Amino acid sequence: SFSAGSPWWPAEFGTPSQVSGQNDLACACFPAKRCVAVLRHSTVTLYDTGEHTITGVSVQNAQITLHTAAGLALAAETLPEKRIS
Repeated sequence: SFSAGSPWWPAEFGTPSQVSGQNDLACACFPAKRCVAVLRHSTVTLYDTGEHTITGVSVQNAQITLHTAAGLALAAETLPEKRIS
């Protein structure tokens, strides 16, 4: 299950600005990388936040919602997946 103290995101991303989680679902935000990392059932998926500035994250009912500076609420899975080299 999720533990705020154990990093599960790519080490090269450093420290996230926000981390939120519940049960087997967690999200970590990396504004400098324009990315959110989502941990779902031991699998990490990276999503590209593009021009969105993420100001908050909520995890409820197996859904991650990203809140933006523009007042939008986005489901993390609706963002394009981000590839890292």
